[in-house]
Amino acid sequence: MRDFLETLRGKESYLWKGDREKTYTYLLETYPDERGHVLYAVYVAFMNWKEKTLEVEQTEGLTSYEKLTAVNRLSEEIFPLVIRSMLFPKHPTTPPVLLLSFLEDYVQKNPYSYSRERKRIFLRKKEELYQTKKWEIQAWESPMFFRQVVELIYAREMLEMSDEEKTSYRSAKQEELKVDFWN
Repeated sequence: MRDFLETLRGKESYLWKGDREKTYTYLLETYPDERGHVLYAVYVAFMNWKEKTLEVEQTEGLTSYEKLTAVNRLSEEIFPLVIRSMLFPKHPTTPPVLLLSFLEDYVQKNPYSYSRERKRIFLRKKEELYQTKKWEIQAWESPMFFRQVVELIYAREMLEMSDEEKTSYRSAKQEELKVDFWN
């Protein structure tokens, strides 16, 4: 569905020079009766979502997590659940991305927090995001995911370490995080 809307957007931009009336006429000719009207309504909503999303992403002063949640909120406000699930299907890579941006946001807003608190908050948020699909989502976590998480949680501790110490400390903390979450 999203590919169809993106293709339609491209046609409107390049073939019809941004004329929305030609888009509407094309949809009515291609999909007669109410299908064309419904597709046009979904298309207009999609274009509104794209514009508002672009505004949010260009807003200065928002963290990546705040931008992600604002874009998700926009899609919830604009599209009903059935259409939203067709346009933005849930993918197992979404929770790790959201989790990492949440942790970056937390560390940025609480730079003097201790690693124990950061780890506790990370594990709580991970539990909330992964819920019953832990194993499926874990399979989609990138190899760099835990490295980035450890860098964020234990940044203060690793400031004073040499490169060799950082490497062994990082790998030990990565294994510790994996064990803590799955137990």
